[in-house]
Amino acid sequence: DSGYGGSCSGMDFSCVTDVYSTRFAFMALNKNTGAAQCWGDSGWGGSCSGMDFSGVTEVYSNSGAFVMMTTLTPTLPPTPGPTCRPPPPDSGLSGDGEWELLERNN
Repeated sequence: DSGYGGSCSGMDFSCVTDVYSTRFAFMALNKNTGAAQCWGDSGWGGSCSGMDFSGVTEVYSNSGAFVMMTTLTPTLPPTPGPTCRPPPPDSGLSGDGEWELLERNN
């Protein structure tokens, strides 16, 4: 049934290096060239025409979508986290994996 990703007639799978799926769609990818074909329900990832997959190194999927990591992905600055310090000696905490939360930088 083509509504469930079952129709791939007329597609060329030569040089495909990887195939991924969601619940109702598939993606065939050539990681060497960045060429990809998607088929199935477009609401579940079955439409990827016009997208550039050059540099894709990893592909992950869940029931309804694909996500790609590329070598071109910029490095984001670290997100500020909580400021911690070892607990004071009289706190009763061992300091071995236990830290006192000073403040949360949000």
